[in-house]
Order: sequence, then structure tokens, then C-alpha cells
Amino acid sequence: MPMQFADICFITDNVLRLVAFYEQFLGVPAAERNDIHSFIPGPGLGVAIYNKQQASAEDPAMNYTSPGNDCAWIGFHCEDAEVEYQRVNALGIAALIPPEVMPWGAKRFTLRDPEGRCIVVRSWPQQTAPDEFAYREPTATELRWLWDKNIADNVGDDRWKRWKEGTIALNEQEKAKTFAVFHQGEPIGEGTLLFSPECGTVGGRTALADGHTVANVNALRIQKPFEGHGHISKLVKVMEHFAGQMGYTALTIGVEARETRNLAIYLHWGYRTLVTSAAEDGALVLYYQKTLVESHPAA
Repeated sequence: MPMQFADICFITDNVLRLVAFYEQFLGVPAAERNDIHSFIPGPGLGVAIYNKQQASAEDPAMNYTSPGNDCAWIGFHCEDAEVEYQRVNALGIAALIPPEVMPWGAKRFTLRDPEGRCIVVRSWPQQTAPDEFAYREPTATELRWLWDKNIADNVGDDRWKRWKEGTIALNEQEKAKTFAVFHQGEPIGEGTLLFSPECGTVGGRTALADGHTVANVNALRIQKPFEGHGHISKLVKVMEHFAGQMGYTALTIGVEARETRNLAIYLHWGYRTLVTSAAEDGALVLYYQKTLVESHPAA
């Protein structure tokens, strides 16, 4: 299978401004839209637009300070990046950076054309092929990538940095388990099961999580372009199944009393037994419980 010209990626300080321009210029709506990474598909060629700060954090050696060659990548999809790397490397036409697996699942290698433009050649594993949605546990690398995106979405709010380290530590200690929604191999949404009463959000309240039979569903969120399509509902089902496999018989979830839409959703999911309430950060939070239909204790 010959390589296919896939996309051009523009690196910019203002992703959404460029998205609006290229949507009008190409007459095609964005398939993915957020201020970190957006993508406008085309017939055989797409335009990707990527946040400069995020790109710089991933590859500090690149120069994004001027509108030169490093502000645009040329991307190709292939069947196997490892095979293509060996073929291109044998040609001796450029210095290549060997293949590596990226946090979102693609394997890629890079090189430069004679004028210095960066070319990225990538392949996708079958289970994370583009245009697919997946609902699963992230790898350790994917979990850090997910939180780096959260931090980039909330620049100036240092709480997200603390929450990142706290969540990663709880996952490593098996006091919590994070799950994510993936689109085209990239995380776009998440939720975390809190098992231990030592978790900060639980605050010692064993009615919410006791480490044995009751766990708490926490921090459900998804990027705005994907809201309202049932992805969080599917993710929660995966979380509920996992909790049952671990021997938990009930899950709890919290919602601010004023968030009536979310409350209606949680009631629909089966979280109907009010177990406690508390004033948190100036808002009344209601905690509801759902009994799992069946649990299968881990061997």
C-alpha cells in the first residue's frame, strides 16, 4: 500500500481563529474543535491545527517562535510506520528520527525535506484507528497526556497541576482508577472511580467510598464538541462494570443541587438513593447511590 497524503498541521497560538478561517476557506466544518487540537477533513487531505504551547512542551527542540518551517508539519498515513522508516532510511535522502509510539496511540517517525520542512509519517494500531471511539482505562502515558490537556485548557489555574499529580498518585496507589473516552486515539473525556475514603474528594466519608463495597464516581467531563452524544453515559457503564468486577456492590455520585440537568441524568442512570449532602465551595452538593445489579469479586 503506497503512503497517502493525510494532512497539514499548522502550529499556532490561536487554534480557534485558524479553525474559523479554514472552515470558511474550505467550506468544510471541523470534525474536531478545541483550543488544543482541531481537525478539518478534506478529500484525501486534512488540515490539523495545533496549540503552540502544547507542541513546544512535547518537543522543545522545535522552533515555534517565528512563522518558519517549524510552524507547519506535513503528515502522511501509512500501513506500518516501522516498515516505511526502514524503506526511507535506506534511501539516505534525509536524517530520520526513529519511530516512537505517541500518547494517543499512533506510531510515527519524522524527517525534514531539503528546505527544512518537518514531515511526519504515522501509522495507527488496529484498535485505535482514526474515526473510532473507545471507552477504556488510559495507559500511564495517556493519563499524563489527558491531564496535560486539562492544564492547557485552564491556563493560569494552578489547581489543575495539583489535581493532576494527586490523581496520578491515587491511580498508582490503586486508591482510584481513571477511565477515558478516546476519539481517533486521543482522550476527549474522562471519569475517575474513587475507592478509598482517603481520597480528597471523599474526605473520609465512608458512605461515599469505603474501599470495600462502595466507590465514588468522580470528575466526569468531556470536551464541548462531544457533549450530548452519550459518550459519558457509555463511559460510566464501563466504570460500573469494572467496579462490579472488583467486588463493589454500590456506587455514589455527587451533583450540585442547582445543576438540575445533571441531576436528571444521574437519576436516569439509576443513582436514586440520597445518601448524604454537604456544602462544598459555597454550593450544596447532593450525593446519590446506585446499587450494582451484580458484582463479581476479583479472584
